[in-house]
Amino acid sequence: MIRILHLTDFHLNNKTIKDWDDFLGDALFNKLEELHKDTPIDLVLFTGDMIDKAGYDFGSVKNGLELSSPQI
Repeated sequence: MIRILHLTDFHLNNKTIKDWDDFLGDALFNKLEELHKDTPIDLVLFTGDMIDKAGYDFGSVKNGLELSSPQI
């Protein structure tokens, strides 16, 4: 059996990126590690929008992805 984790629609923007940095990101990755140790995750799918409104708050999609990539 294959175990798939499906994540979607983070919609990071100037308001939510601080929350991600301060507590959401670590909490999510800690939980993922816990789940993976229990039963290995074979495939992670991310669908939807990682950054909100095509990066409008960050000036562009590229800037939004560069800002969020160290955290995600």
